[in-house]
Amino acid sequence: LIAHGAGHGLHLRLREDLVDQAWLVRTPTSDGLVTSLELFDLLGDTIATFHGQRQPGRPEPCAWRRITDRLAADPAWADPNAPSTAC
Repeated sequence: LIAHGAGHGLHLRLREDLVDQAWLVRTPTSDGLVTSLELFDLLGDTIATFHGQRQPGRPEPCAWRRITDRLAADPAWADPNAPSTAC
């Protein structure tokens, strides 16, 4: 993962050739499910973890949930036993 900062923004570039596994992880919390996208290299080391920005006591943003739900619905990612997570 390469980060470039300029002005008011941040540009991230992912070296896709180094990603061996990607996991969509849903963790139960007192505020409901929290979803993360976790990327690992061939050695099992974490490359990056992405999650929706949220505040304690509030559920994760529906916009982030919609993004991760689209990933989960993709046949390459789909788990037929996964519970529904609709907002």
